[in-house]
Amino acid sequence: MDTITTFTVNPLTTRYLILLIIVISLKISVMKNILYIAVSLFFFTQITFAQYSSIGREDIKTSEVPELVTNAQRNKFNDGFVTKWNVHKESDKVENDAPYYMATFKKKGRYGNYAYYTEEGALLAYSLFVDSFEVPANIREYCFRNYNNAKIKAAELIDLENPQRFIYRVRLNADGQLTYLYFDTNGNPIDKFKLPREIFLFI
Repeated sequence: MDTITTFTVNPLTTRYLILLIIVISLKISVMKNILYIAVSLFFFTQITFAQYSSIGREDIKTSEVPELVTNAQRNKFNDGFVTKWNVHKESDKVENDAPYYMATFKKKGRYGNYAYYTEEGALLAYSLFVDSFEVPANIREYCFRNYNNAKIKAAELIDLENPQRFIYRVRLNADGQLTYLYFDTNGNPIDKFKLPREIFLFI
């Protein structure tokens, strides 16, 4: 007669093993997410820095600016007086490395106006220099409250085209270091990793 051997598993031991498996799975999942975020941040920083640092800016004469660009400037800002033209070129050959042109101009008696164009005269963006006292109060309060009573040095109101989007870029002196913060027109802070690439590419 065959003898059948049976094993009795302690329910507590079973629960412990299940719990241990769940904990290990969670740890693995968390580590994967951390690794993914770290790698993403690294590559975004490298790409952004490469894009920003590889841009060469050169002063040029009005006669060197394409007619399509000068015409676009006159049509869009007919009350502006251009004081300087720049051409911005990628130092390293990369995809879509066509040059673009920047007009620095005076408008309604106010300096600190900048317009950015493609070679074909399409407006990429317009930015206006803003003094610290002109920055909206809620942005000033945010900077003061969250950055150890830091003071705003200056700011820019950037109007990006296609699609149109307005962004404040604030230059902040925080603990002796220059820091850039970004806000929408309602004063809500914008994560730097969610900014349009044009902010770093040509402005």
